[in-house]
Amino acid sequence: AKDSLKGRLVFTGVVGEEGSASIGTHEVLQNGPIPDCVIVCEPTNLDIAISQKGSATFNVSFKGLAAHSSQPEMGRNAIQLAADFISLHYRSFYKNFSHFRDPLLGMVSLVPVSIQGGGRNDTIPDSCSVKLNCRYPGKIKLKDIENYLINIAKNVCEKYDHCHFEVCQLTRELDWKLSEKVSFNALPFAISKNSLIVKILEKCIIEVTSRKPENIGVSYWSDAGIFGGLAKVPTVIFGPGQIEVAHGPKEYIELTQITTAAKILSSVVLRICGLKKIIA
Repeated sequence: AKDSLKGRLVFTGVVGEEGSASIGTHEVLQNGPIPDCVIVCEPTNLDIAISQKGSATFNVSFKGLAAHSSQPEMGRNAIQLAADFISLHYRSFYKNFSHFRDPLLGMVSLVPVSIQGGGRNDTIPDSCSVKLNCRYPGKIKLKDIENYLINIAKNVCEKYDHCHFEVCQLTRELDWKLSEKVSFNALPFAISKNSLIVKILEKCIIEVTSRKPENIGVSYWSDAGIFGGLAKVPTVIFGPGQIEVAHGPKEYIELTQITTAAKILSSVVLRICGLKKIIA
């Protein structure tokens, strides 16, 4: 006789989680069965992440007036408009959103990540755009972020003539079998600390490490936002390593944490799926 799992275990190694709208996980959920629960393996230092910030990107574009660079007073420099916008944003954002602080995830953040405008040495640029990335807890409404950006841009343009702006959230339309279409943004997720998957994982961590793990929130984004936020599947984030060294010049994970995580995950699988005997 040999042992076999009673339940079905699916391991997925997917592409596109960073920068490609999580096309790998979307493909898994489109063509496979919806799972009963999910563990997304990301660096949590062997603690249990039960909540995660969402991620959304906004574009704010300014339209000024072109002129010869030797006659700057004849134009309206769109790069200057964007610079004024960024400066006013940094002076205003905390005052507008500091009232909300999630106990695990902290405050919402909204930071400029790119700016594009101009190009010719002899021309005052008449267009410039700023992209801002927002990391937000689930109770924050993205419409409030968009309205805030509109008000900041409006305050800038009210000071000048020949100043126009547009604010939009950058999304990607995806086919999704749970609905006709979804506008993809990286959704937040949260799960109760008393949910079954959290309690099972906690018990297995204690058995393997003799340490009670913390329930934490993470500000980075992962495919837990797809499983837990969009598909509404009970989901946790768990894994070896620390986010503080991820994507850096000295990124690493301790080997002892990798082997410990493997033992914990094996124990979780056995508890959830169980074993059955198969007669050869």
